[in-house]
Amino acid sequence: FFQAEDGIRDTSVTGVQTCALPISSLVGVAQVQRTQTPVSIPLRRLTYPASQAGYELEAVNFAAVERLASAGRLLDDVLPLNSEIGDTIEAEAFCGASYSDRVAPVASLRRVERAATKLGDQLDSITISAPPGVTLSSDTGQFSATVTNGLDVTVRVRLAAESDRPMRLTLPDELTLPPNGSTMVLLDARTRASGVHNLVLAVTDLDGRRLGSSATVPVRSLAVSRVIWLIMGFGGVLLFGTIGLRAVRRLRGRRSGEAA
Repeated sequence: FFQAEDGIRDTSVTGVQTCALPISSLVGVAQVQRTQTPVSIPLRRLTYPASQAGYELEAVNFAAVERLASAGRLLDDVLPLNSEIGDTIEAEAFCGASYSDRVAPVASLRRVERAATKLGDQLDSITISAPPGVTLSSDTGQFSATVTNGLDVTVRVRLAAESDRPMRLTLPDELTLPPNGSTMVLLDARTRASGVHNLVLAVTDLDGRRLGSSATVPVRSLAVSRVIWLIMGFGGVLLFGTIGLRAVRRLRGRRSGEAA
């Protein structure tokens, strides 16, 4: 059994007003038996009043609550020194779908959306930057990217990469960044397809969920396929063979002229 507790508090996590925590407290069965007298009610009398139906929250309210709870779990995953912030924000998010919020659904929605936006801005402050363009002189090459932590707490993240053309990229397993710190990462790229590869680098949590920041890097590969190398090699052999054959014919012609 649960006993609801009402209240308002200001939290430093989201910077907006939310309901007090905890939102409920446990009540023992014995206490309920002492304070309540059991009454039998026929099922036909259990109806949902139309007046209560008018107070139902819209789907947009529940969607905002889920966005806030998801952002809280994501922030919790990137903060290795804080294991409680996810539960705290999730509990605050559930207040946006509470019974008491039915009387002011618009205000409740705005409050939850402001909190979700603030958390999103905090996650977006963990950024990645890369060169405006990279050229690989062969099928392999290296280039660097910089990951910056704009938060005043330590974070632990990973990098993810996607390319519109086949490319292998060696990424670090995980990165731990100090408060307001940054680190440079050296990336190894490999491809057998020549041309321009549009590579997208993104910052994620340890489970691969993107935090929001990303960088697009056009990678130009000058790699030449094996078939082209064979054609060029055959052309070189044919060229030097022709030159050698002409030289032999000229030498023979000179010897024939001297003998005559």
